[in-house]
Amino acid sequence: MSLVTPTIAQDGVLKMPIRKDDGWYFPVSGINYKPVFIKVDMYHPYCDEYGFLKDGIQVGLIITSLFAVSFFVKLVVKVLNGLGQFKDLGD
Repeated sequence: MSLVTPTIAQDGVLKMPIRKDDGWYFPVSGINYKPVFIKVDMYHPYCDEYGFLKDGIQVGLIITSLFAVSFFVKLVVKVLNGLGQFKDLGD
């Protein structure tokens, strides 16, 4: 409810959400311009806290695997280039 900005209606009444004991209420124009407060039902969809963690671990493993593969490919290329240097010593 903090994102709801207070507004001034055409009749000059300040309309902003009001917190009472059992929830949030929002004024609407009633009979004789007397504000009537309607309870705002907050609906929050189900949120799986571990879903984001699982997705992060999956992306992290993919990125780590790519770095590991590129490291070992570079290592194998260096080793193979190093073996080519010692071929002239046997002659």
